[in-house]
Amino acid sequence: PVLDELPAGYYSEHHLVGLDDVPEGEPLGRVIGLDPGVRQSRLVVRTVGGRERLVPFVPEIVPSVDLEAGVVVIDAPRGLLDDDAIEA
Repeated sequence: PVLDELPAGYYSEHHLVGLDDVPEGEPLGRVIGLDPGVRQSRLVVRTVGGRERLVPFVPEIVPSVDLEAGVVVIDAPRGLLDDDAIEA
């Protein structure tokens, strides 16, 4: 769907793929996909270190999406994107 046809705050996967995660001006990773869930969707983010992380696509963790600037702000709790995360 075209962005104008979606409700505010809703995005299709093709809108999100390629956006950089830039919470404080320095990229931490890039969105490479969207994992649709039953209760919530998750962004698939490849970190600068090359690891893939699933980030809940909820306003508390993803407060801002700026398609024009090509960035998404992820306010990740400790362990979600950094190397302290435990891989399953």
